[in-house]
Amino acid sequence: MRTNYMTPPSQEMIRWVNGTSFCFAIHVMLNKRSAKTAECLPPGTGKLINLAVPFSELLGNVTINLTAEDYSINYSMITHIHYVNTTKWRGQTTYCFQVTSELNSNTFYGMEPNAALRRVIDEYNVTEFLCLLPNGLPAIIIFNETITTKIPLAHITSHTSEHGVQELVSYELNYFNVTAFNEAVS
Repeated sequence: MRTNYMTPPSQEMIRWVNGTSFCFAIHVMLNKRSAKTAECLPPGTGKLINLAVPFSELLGNVTINLTAEDYSINYSMITHIHYVNTTKWRGQTTYCFQVTSELNSNTFYGMEPNAALRRVIDEYNVTEFLCLLPNGLPAIIIFNETITTKIPLAHITSHTSEHGVQELVSYELNYFNVTAFNEAVS
């Protein structure tokens, strides 16, 4: 009897700021196949908030209200942070924390032609083991995230779970590796 095993997916992500836009590039490998995407998001988009979440947990309890033309979002987050211990990343001491966040967003898309799809509610439950370098840069992140998306008028609910490990590949102060960046976004 032959059993087919699926190779665990791997993902590389780069984030940067281009003027006032938040940009990212993602490279995903799954079963010897790969896909790449790069995108820049203008301020005030829902995706921007979702991408910024890993860096905003340390803000504590926060509420954000954004309004743009034909778009509004109310976003709230409650975070509990507990110091755990220290560990090493490439010979450097990191300070590790257990981070638990409950995030809720209520989005209204005024331009959506289907009235049932105009209001979207997202609920996130995120647990992370986060290890920071002395300068505050995340070196290791072990995460577990559950997302529930509801579209009330259309009676649609979906559930997504993500978990994995993110590790800082390298960094040097005052140095930007253009070659590695171009490989990731090409």
